[in-house]
Amino acid sequence: MILAALLTIALGCSETESSLPLAGAGMDRAAAFRPVDNLAEVQAELEAGGFALYVAARRNIADGAPTDALLQAIADDPTRLGRTAAVLLEDRMIDQTLASAAQPVLQAIAADAQGGVLRPMAIRILGRMTRGANTGMLLQRLDQETDPTTRAMLIAAVGDNADAGAVEALQDRFAAFAACDDARMALISLNQGRVVAGGAQLDTFLTDQAAPRLLDCAAQRADDANAIHSDLGAFVLAFKERPSVSLIQHVLAGDSPPEVKRQALLVLRPIIRTDDAELFASVAPMLEDAGLGQLSEQLQELADTRE
Repeated sequence: MILAALLTIALGCSETESSLPLAGAGMDRAAAFRPVDNLAEVQAELEAGGFALYVAARRNIADGAPTDALLQAIADDPTRLGRTAAVLLEDRMIDQTLASAAQPVLQAIAADAQGGVLRPMAIRILGRMTRGANTGMLLQRLDQETDPTTRAMLIAAVGDNADAGAVEALQDRFAAFAACDDARMALISLNQGRVVAGGAQLDTFLTDQAAPRLLDCAAQRADDANAIHSDLGAFVLAFKERPSVSLIQHVLAGDSPPEVKRQALLVLRPIIRTDDAELFASVAPMLEDAGLGQLSEQLQELADTRE
């Protein structure tokens, strides 16, 4: 899922049981934790920046712990304890009763700029619910949001379980995305949307409009290696067939800045194939001129031996 993988890139939107911090005594308390009895304690620890009890609670609920107390908290206190209860139900959203109870609370959290640590959780969950169920709400928030990090989370959530309407909406908005980070996340989300709305029209949009925009973004990044690498990593997603060839033809054989070419070589490393070797060799002189000869030679050797 997009929010599970892509929002980890400095967005802070994808806490998992393996990535959340479990510190000191919190681990001992979490081991015996029962969420239905300690909801207020979970909330207090989250507000203080801790996650051990949240992880334990979410695990217990995912494993089938009773949810009556959580539903009661949502009904009785939807603006406080009910918010924590709603995010703890993340792994049980396949249950329509639980999803219906949590959805309005999650939407309220997502719309709240002061939602704190619960806000990215709520946005992520909304994106993973029934396909298309929250597309309109997430797009409305996107149109109103100015914070770059939250915008990226919202775009990712729209694409996480996108329906055809979400794909169309992201295409319609793509040209208006002024920020390169928005464009990159939109391309990733549109690629995810191929599952439900794939076809020639979307493929053409990605290769002819989205991919060139990401190349422009990479060229504008100066020497920001991480951002360039992320842009090129999204660029290759636009090409369903032979993304390595597209990277060679459009970046390495073009007039991209040296740092963009260097990052392209790094992106190419895990996807280059033996049948790319001849094409790759044809751009070797250009890479040598750009001071990338050593990395080019290493990659050529890889291409010669990879099946």
